[in-house]
Amino acid sequence: MPSKDDVELAHELLFGAPNSSQRTFPTGGREKAARAALARVMTAEAPDGFFTQAMAALISPPEQRGRVAHVIPKREIIFRRHRGTPVVKSRRREIEIAAFMHEHLEKQKRQQNGTDAQARNLKRAVGAAHDKFGVGRSTIIKIWSEFKPKRRSPTK
Repeated sequence: MPSKDDVELAHELLFGAPNSSQRTFPTGGREKAARAALARVMTAEAPDGFFTQAMAALISPPEQRGRVAHVIPKREIIFRRHRGTPVVKSRRREIEIAAFMHEHLEKQKRQQNGTDAQARNLKRAVGAAHDKFGVGRSTIIKIWSEFKPKRRSPTK
């Protein structure tokens, strides 16, 4: 049974990120992780099929192909969005990041009283969100500035 994270990464690789306008999946570690996750999902769903194993090897990052299938193919599969395909932007990922930040800051606030530590808490929350979601710190700060709770004006 594939993990939920593997299924989400595989889905993102095949169908695109919910809020991305890019034609191709971001290269680097996230792409490699998504390709490896898709290979694991495929082999978990059909573990004994030769062509499933071969397709999983084509999708896997090059350094992991020998672990996926007995036959190591000399080709690879590249995923990209077709030109002209409309990009539907979802704010789900941004909302998840903002909710994570809010929960993290609330938890920190309960542990440490006072506003002196709030700047450090924000840095910690941004770092934690960066580690969890793999999004740049400046992007996280931009998302947080848009979604953070607004201060209420005192009532008269």
